Amino acid sequence: LVSVEMHVLLAATDILWVAIFARLINGERVRNVTGGLALVGCFLGACLVSTDSYDAGRHVAVYAVALNLVGPVIQGIVVTLLRRSATREVARQNTSYVEFTFVKLAFSTLTAGVLALLIEGVADARSCVVALLGDAPRFLTTVGLISGVQLLFTVLATLASGTSVGVVGTVKIIPQWLLAFTMDGASIDPRHLIGVCLVTLSACAWALSGGVSKSP
Repeated sequence: LVSVEMHVLLAATDILWVAIFARLINGERVRNVTGGLALVGCFLGACLVSTDSYDAGRHVAVYAVALNLVGPVIQGIVVTLLRRSATREVARQNTSYVEFTFVKLAFSTLTAGVLALLIEGVADARSCVVALLGDAPRFLTTVGLISGVQLLFTVLATLASGTSVGVVGTVKIIPQWLLAFTMDGASIDPRHLIGVCLVTLSACAWALSGGVSKSP
């Protein structure tokens, strides 16, 4: 429905959705003006890293933009609820980090599997499973890496506010940009460098601002 560049640009709005839902659901309030400017800086920096999107998205239909915003909106809700549930269950020692992460991954895997069967059909799903099992080392490595990253996010959700987790999620655009730049071998775009610097400085400003004044 939209170009890859436009999709990346719309995905950069996730930090705003995290901040909005963290305020509405968890009652998190940005502590001061510095924190608010830091969130805006993270968003603008992420947009600058994907500035190739501006021309590509000039004539995009409204429904296409709306559909591509579904992902960032859902991510904002997920991060906020992750913070709320992890605080209640893990921080209060009702369950462990590993158990909480296992349940979360089991639910998401089951949901993705059912949707794959409905959308792609049983035959395609079976061929995918056969291909994965045919390369067991790579499959297990991938599962291990994903599980490790999700475990780290669970730990982070209990230690920091939902908005702070959103800021960390925005910072990940820097290694992604570096990897894409290295793989493509393209020349450095000054706008991208400005965006990377803005995200870095904004993340530091958020840390110095004290984050939010209320968090579950």
